[in-house]
Amino acid sequence: MIKFADFIKKVPVISGLGYANPLKMLEALWEFLFVWLISLLPIFANILIELIGGSSPATWETVWQIVRTSFVAGDILIYSSALLAPVAFLFYEFDRANAKFFCTRSFQILLIFIIAASAIIYGCQKAGKIKNQDLAWSSSMTIYCCSLVLWYLSIVYRYLIPDFSKIQKAEVEKLNEALIGYHGEPE
Repeated sequence: MIKFADFIKKVPVISGLGYANPLKMLEALWEFLFVWLISLLPIFANILIELIGGSSPATWETVWQIVRTSFVAGDILIYSSALLAPVAFLFYEFDRANAKFFCTRSFQILLIFIIAASAIIYGCQKAGKIKNQDLAWSSSMTIYCCSLVLWYLSIVYRYLIPDFSKIQKAEVEKLNEALIGYHGEPE
């Protein structure tokens, strides 16, 4: 039976999680949540002010409506770009540490795609070319959620940089053991 970590190691973009120590993943999660919640303080303040000064009762539907009307798709895309800047910097750190993770290429492709999609949607919206604002908003939220995932993964992978040589040696040893046991084509 395949272990969960071994399965994750084969999934593009998130394969680095298969090598991560759970404590480092938890530490990365705390760092992620701390910075993310601080970045959301203006949004929380807006919701609170709208709820206090509004005539509608404070329900989840009211809160969602305040969030929905407070943002246009462009605002969300600007937040996404701000989240992706440290993710892009991660690759510079990898280069400097000479750490090439197995998921680097798929991670970079996804990062470039998200940045390009953000720029295109933002440009089209500012130029008034997008007629379906609901589609623009849901596309922007999808990009924002993907940006959050990439940002969290980049924090985890940054924690893995010091361990990378150990990870690489262990993978080479596993491959060598598999090759030693290989005796030709199966019958």
